[in-house]
Formats: sequence, C-alpha cells, structure tokens
Amino acid sequence: MSSFNLNIDSYSPKELQKLFSLKEKFTTDQLQKAKDKLTLQLTKNKSLGTEKKREISFFLDTAC
Repeated sequence: MSSFNLNIDSYSPKELQKLFSLKEKFTTDQLQKAKDKLTLQLTKNKSLGTEKKREISFFLDTAC
C-alpha cells in the first residue's frame, strides 16, 4: 500500500459508504462507530509513518 488517493472529491457517496462498511440506511452513530473502527485499525498499523497516518485520519474525518 504505497499509494493512497486521499482526495475526498474522487469518491462518490456510495464509495464512501462502502469504505465505512455501512448499509443503505445508517445513523450518525453507526457512521461514527465505523470511523472509530477504521481509526483504531490505522493507529495499530506499523507499516505507515506518522505523517501518512495523520493524512489518512484527516481524510476519514472529512469523509465522515
């Protein structure tokens, strides 16, 4: 995973919904829990540097 597209405008709402593993109809609470899960996975990833993790975290915040 050397390259990430972190341009939020490159994704459709459906793609973002899939990224967060959300069903067709979801609540803000479900969205927040999905974001928290991805953020936790990100912090546990040892192959990414601090700056890349920060960039991905910002992307997740924006997508959320």
